[in-house]
Amino acid sequence: MHVYHIVLLVLFGYTSHVSGFINDPFVSTTLPTFFTATKRPTTTGSHQGPSNPGEIPPGIQDQLNKMQADLGRLSKENAALKLQVTSLENDVSTLIQLQGRVRQLEQESITTSREISAIQSSGSITTRVEALETSQPQMRSDISRLKLQIGSSSRAFNSAMQNIQTSLDGVKQTVDKLVAAGGVVTNNPGGQVPPHTSGTATLSPPSHTTPFTQILHDCLDVYEKDQYPGVFTIQPPQSQRPFKVYCDSGWAVIQRRTNGAMSFSTPFRRWADYVGGFGNASNDYWLGNDNVYDILAREPYALRVEGVGYSGKIYWAQYNHFTIEDETNYYRLNVSGYSGNYRDTLVTANGNAFVTQDHPGNVSFYRDCSGFFGGGWWANTTTSVPNCGYNLNGRYLPSGGTCMTFADICVKSSIMKIIPSNALT
Repeated sequence: MHVYHIVLLVLFGYTSHVSGFINDPFVSTTLPTFFTATKRPTTTGSHQGPSNPGEIPPGIQDQLNKMQADLGRLSKENAALKLQVTSLENDVSTLIQLQGRVRQLEQESITTSREISAIQSSGSITTRVEALETSQPQMRSDISRLKLQIGSSSRAFNSAMQNIQTSLDGVKQTVDKLVAAGGVVTNNPGGQVPPHTSGTATLSPPSHTTPFTQILHDCLDVYEKDQYPGVFTIQPPQSQRPFKVYCDSGWAVIQRRTNGAMSFSTPFRRWADYVGGFGNASNDYWLGNDNVYDILAREPYALRVEGVGYSGKIYWAQYNHFTIEDETNYYRLNVSGYSGNYRDTLVTANGNAFVTQDHPGNVSFYRDCSGFFGGGWWANTTTSVPNCGYNLNGRYLPSGGTCMTFADICVKSSIMKIIPSNALT
C-alpha cells in the first residue's frame, strides 16, 4: 500500500505540472493535449514550466518587427498612390474635354470657311463676309492654344505614368524581400512564423518618386508647372550642366535682339562665344549652340523666327522640323515644313554649317557677306545662293542702313524660339 500511494502521488504531481504548463483545467479522463496558443502562457502556483515557453527569440523578433514596420510604411504610401491615380484620372478627363473642344473649333473653322466661300460666290453683303473673316483668326488662335494645352497635358500624363510604374517596381522589390524574409507576423508559440494566408495587400509608391522633384528638361516642362514667361534653369538629359533660358508658354528662346545694346558682331564674336552662348537671358542673348543641341537631342522640335521691321510690320517664319548637328559637324542646320507671311528666311542657311570669322571652315566670309555683317550664322558655301541679307546675327545699326536681316528685310528686333513638335499638332 505504501508503494501504491507513492505512485499515485507521483502521477498526481506530474499531471498538475502539465496542467500548469498548458494553462488548461485538468481533465482526469483524457490525456493533456498541446495546441496553438493565442497568447503567451502563464504559470500557476508553484508549478514552473520550461523557461519562457512560446517566446520568440530576440533575433527573430527584431526581424519580424522590421517587416511589420515595412508593411506599415507600404500601407501609408497607398494613400499617396491613390491620390496620384485620382489626379491622372482628372488629367485624362481634362485631356478628353480639350480634344473635344479642338475638334469643335476645327469644325467651326471649316464651316466658317465654307460660309465665306458661299457668300462671296453669291455676292451677299460685304459686312457679313468681313465679320466671318474676322472671326477666323480668333478661332485659329483658340485651336493653337488648346492644342498646346493638350500637348502639355499629354506629356504630363505620360511622365506621371512612368513615375508610377517605376514606383510600383520599387514596391514589388520591397514585397519580394518581405516574402523572402519569412512572411507575416502572427502570435505563435516557439517563435514560428506561419506561411502567408490568402488576401490582398494595397501598396503605394515611395514618396521620393514624386514628379514634382524632377529636374526640368525644357521649357515645356516649365510651362506645365509655371505658365508665366520668364528666365528658368533647365537641364536636358543630354546636357552635363544646367543653364538659364527664357521660356515663353512652352517655347525656349534661343536668340533675341531688341535694341542693339548687346553686340552680336562688332567687335566680332568668336566661335567660342556662339558655342557657349552670350548675353543675358532676360534681355538680348544667344543661348549657345551646345545648349540648343542638347535641347534638340531629346525629341523632335519646331522653330519659329520673328522679326519686326522699322515700319512696325511683323515678319514670321515657322518650321515644323528643326535640328542642328554637334560641334564636330559644325552645328549643320536642317529645317523643313516652312510656313510664314513673307519669305523663307532660312532658305540659304538650310543644310549649311555654322561659321564665324575665326572659324570659317571652307566658307569665304567676304563672298558670303559674313566678313561685313560679322555675326555667326549658317553660311552658304556657294555664290549661286549667297547669304547676304539672311543673317539675324548681323551688325546692328539703329538707322537701318546696316542691319540684321530677315529674308533681305532690315529688322530692328528679332527672336528665334523652339518647342517640341508634338506640342503644335
